Formats: sequence, C-alpha cells, structure tokens
Amino acid sequence: MKCHKSKYVLFLMLLAAVTLSLGLTSGTSRADDEAAVIEECLSCHGPFEDLMEATKDYQDEWGEKVNPHMYVDITQKNPHQSTKIVPCIKCHEAHPVPPEGDMAIKKANLKYCYNCHHDETFELCSNCHKE
Repeated sequence: MKCHKSKYVLFLMLLAAVTLSLGLTSGTSRADDEAAVIEECLSCHGPFEDLMEATKDYQDEWGEKVNPHMYVDITQKNPHQSTKIVPCIKCHEAHPVPPEGDMAIKKANLKYCYNCHHDETFELCSNCHKE
C-alpha cells in the first residue's frame, strides 16, 4: 500500500480542507484543489472502485441500504450518472498520516447526501419530484 509519511503532507491536506470549506482558492481552480485532496486520500484508501465495492452494503442510521461512495455530479440532471468523485472531506475528517497509535477516527456521515436527499431517504428523485 502506498501511503505518504510526512506530517507536511497532512498539513497540506488540512489546509486544502479549510480552503475548500471556506471557498478560498489562490491561483488554482476549486476543481483542481478538490482533485488534489481526492488524489491524496485515494493514494491510501483507493482506488475509488474498491471503496464502492467495500461499502455496497452500507446501511444508514435507519437501516436503509445505500452506498455512500458513489460518483456524483450535482451539476447534472441525473447526478449519479457521472464519473465525478465527491471530495472525501465532504463526509470524512482528515486524519494524521499515518494514523497515530490508537487514535479514534471520527465516523463519516451522510450529510452531504442529504443536501439532495433532503427527506433523508434514498428513493429515486422522480418518486417525489416530477420535473
């Protein structure tokens, strides 16, 4: 497994996370910043297709089966018919690399998904929205 070892890299990841969350960029596009964060995360946790496979039976807090690792492009009419990866920091907190000892890594959440799945259900949008 290829993992970065430098605390400097963690600093850069955290800086990117803060920069993205505040909507601040300097000389690079937001898409470039997001792609760099995704690439850094996937260097240890990827490839993305393996994450999708590993979480295919994930259940939300109500027991509904939903895969939290899916391609999503909210600019598209059908957001899930894309090849865009949601930036990891939308759901996960950055952690030291390598993880330090027995540190507790905070569990991810589905809040990003609930931006569109506003009833916290994963039914097809067309079941409620006719247009």
